[in-house]
Amino acid sequence: MAILISRGLKKTGLGSRIGLMFIALLGKRTIGIGYGLAICELVLAPFTPSNTARGGGIVHPIMKSIANAFDSDPAKGTQGKVGTYLALVNYHANPIASAMFLTATAPNPLVVDFVAKAMDHIAHQDGLDGHAFHITDPNPRSAGQVISTFARAGHAPEFAMRIDRQVINVVPKQARKMISQLPPVRRITDQVLADFGIPRETLSYIDYPTDFDSRHAQKALEGSGVSVPPLEAYADKRWDYWE
Repeated sequence: MAILISRGLKKTGLGSRIGLMFIALLGKRTIGIGYGLAICELVLAPFTPSNTARGGGIVHPIMKSIANAFDSDPAKGTQGKVGTYLALVNYHANPIASAMFLTATAPNPLVVDFVAKAMDHIAHQDGLDGHAFHITDPNPRSAGQVISTFARAGHAPEFAMRIDRQVINVVPKQARKMISQLPPVRRITDQVLADFGIPRETLSYIDYPTDFDSRHAQKALEGSGVSVPPLEAYADKRWDYWE
């Protein structure tokens, strides 16, 4: 999705137009444009659950358009005019905004102490060299469950209701596939993809679920006493740290 937004900003010229608006409003001084990019990150962070998507797919094209407007381009050797500064602002503002909002990142929340102990135990086991281990929670939680857990830790209101994804996907997958193969739908889709230069094959990865199988790691940790602590056991400590 971030790639689609990025290509759209470039293809339609929207990134350039937004960049020129930044210059018009804040371009009296370079630092003003920097503040504008930082504010943009801050505004997008609460509802963009990926700092890569936000920083690379949305803000970066705008930053690049602003730099190009000042003829600051590394290909021309003129990146020192303003481009380097704006790129650094983008890089620094992105993780800062991500750390400010739980919804601005997509982590697998684990205790660092558990990860360190698990890595230490597995590294000292014979016959496990060259293997890959997913040190993740074998009982993953949804984003809503994680937010509610931290809300309880901070004595904040919780979600009154969460919509199950299965309710949203009431249309069977096979039916959705049949609809997408209808000639009118396919023509429109092909035209949009052609305009943005996006291969049709990428559509299957827009909402591609990722599962980390931790069974191999769990087997390697058997008998060690090292296990994933429940989120509720340390959510209050994380909240106190944030405060």
